Amino acid sequence: MRVIQENCESKQTQLPVIKNTATINGETNEVNTNTQIVEQEYIGDDILCSVCNDGESIPANEIVLCEGCDLAAHQQCYEIHEIPENEWNCYSCLKKAKNIFCVSCNQNGGPMYETKEGKWIHSFCMAFISELQLSELNDDISPPIVIGVHDAQYRRKCLNCLVCSKSGGICVMCSHPSCMFAAHPFCCRNEWSAAFSLDQTEVLFQIFCPDHSSSKNNSHNLGQAIKSYLQYLFRQRVQQRYNRTHPSSS
Repeated sequence: MRVIQENCESKQTQLPVIKNTATINGETNEVNTNTQIVEQEYIGDDILCSVCNDGESIPANEIVLCEGCDLAAHQQCYEIHEIPENEWNCYSCLKKAKNIFCVSCNQNGGPMYETKEGKWIHSFCMAFISELQLSELNDDISPPIVIGVHDAQYRRKCLNCLVCSKSGGICVMCSHPSCMFAAHPFCCRNEWSAAFSLDQTEVLFQIFCPDHSSSKNNSHNLGQAIKSYLQYLFRQRVQQRYNRTHPSSS
């Protein structure tokens, strides 16, 4: 089992840096021409989580490397509830799925979940789409299934990505009340910001295009907001499973 320890030297320096030059206001847009492969990122010798793009690896939320494809992901970013003693495989390698594409952004590679319809979606993309959720957690080993894709596709069928200019997939919109900017989640990965807040009555995850990213709406780095949001969902699912398997005796 390959687990990234904080401050240790990684030997995975052969992994290429992801290149996504798509910008919202720029003149060049490589996403327009070809479907990209989501590849593992690293900075120097530090392996980064393929979901949140952060390299911090700590107990209870370590970065784990897939033996099949070298994908790296935090436990809480990719629903890894139990790290096996021998080898760990990501969910697509576990299913021996080849040449699969995300139903939201139409790109392949990266950490994905299988959907109820037998398609695949990135963990990163799923976090943006409110209609989607993971199936109930019954144990620590079974791969989670994403449900709600058909509903999301129907509700968002009129949205076209203004970054890659391609129709299809599942797009999201800027959370600013007057903004109509829509994009595939992965297309806005490098340009948009997000805000995650949690109080006793409401969980709020908002995303903002570059024109509306500011301190006024408390928006921050997209990767860090995604990480915090997915950590919250992970802990909620663990608690729900505990409540289901340990009903009150009263």
